[in-house]
Parts: sequence; C-alpha cells; structure tokens
Amino acid sequence: MSHTFGRVVVGVDGSLGSLQALRFAVGHARAFGAVLVPVLAWTPPGGELGNRRYPVASLTAQWQHDAATRLHTAFDEALGGQPNDLDISSLVLRGEAGRLLVSVADRDGDLLVVGARPDRPLLTWPCRHTADPPRSMPTSRGGSARFPLFFCPFTRWTGPPPGR
Repeated sequence: MSHTFGRVVVGVDGSLGSLQALRFAVGHARAFGAVLVPVLAWTPPGGELGNRRYPVASLTAQWQHDAATRLHTAFDEALGGQPNDLDISSLVLRGEAGRLLVSVADRDGDLLVVGARPDRPLLTWPCRHTADPPRSMPTSRGGSARFPLFFCPFTRWTGPPPGR
C-alpha cells in the first residue's frame, strides 16, 4: 500500500517514547516531503479544575513558556536541534494530549505518530477524515479514548519500545 503524507503530526512530551516518535516522524517527513507538526500538549499542575478555581495569569504564562521550552529541549535531545531541511510547524497547546493530537491531525493524508511506552511499540496512523463512527485510540493510561473527528484505518507497528 502506498501513502503520500501532507503532514506528519507527532506527540512530544520529552519522554523516551516521544523522542523515538519524534525521530521517526522526522524521517517520514523527510522521506515524503511532508510538513512536520510536533505537538506538545500541557495542562496546569494539579489539573484544570484547580486552575479554573484560582486562575493566575502569570502562572499560566509561565507554564506555557515551560511547555515551549520542553518542546525545544525534545528536539535537542532527540536530534541535536531542529532540522533545517524540513518545514516545521510546532504547536504548544493546552489540553489533553489525545484529543489535541486528533484535532490537529484532521486532514486527509495526515500521519499521526504516537510514542512508545515500555510495554508497547511506536504506533502510527495514516488518517483520513470521515463521517464514520469514531474508533478508539490508546491513551497514556493504558485504556482507550474515543475521538469523533476522524479515524485511522489501520495501525502499523514500526519499532520496539525504548530501551529494547
């Protein structure tokens, strides 16, 4: 099966699995001439409820800045810095990672790359926008979440988990 990807969307959080996913995504973006879209999702320490109850604008700005720094650091750790030969559209977004990744990878031809955990290899989803019922996507807590924006028709196991 042949694919052409317009964008390679990758979740990044600084973990070993996300660094592996970032390296994989960079390789695919190069191979297909695609735009690389690294996404770092963040939530306030203690969750959204505490922040809604007692919002502090200066803290929110600091958390946003810290998240942007984590994304920059992830490029340094995974690749020695941002590649100069790719079109990169980095996003630092506030919210739950799974929902944000799916909402960003909403175009036909997007490739969604999710990092590995010690018990699961790296996952990729070639995606297409559809009106079909939502499918499940693994979550960081080992369960699955349902996202209605689009579904990815198959999962391809592409590599061993980090440390193996």
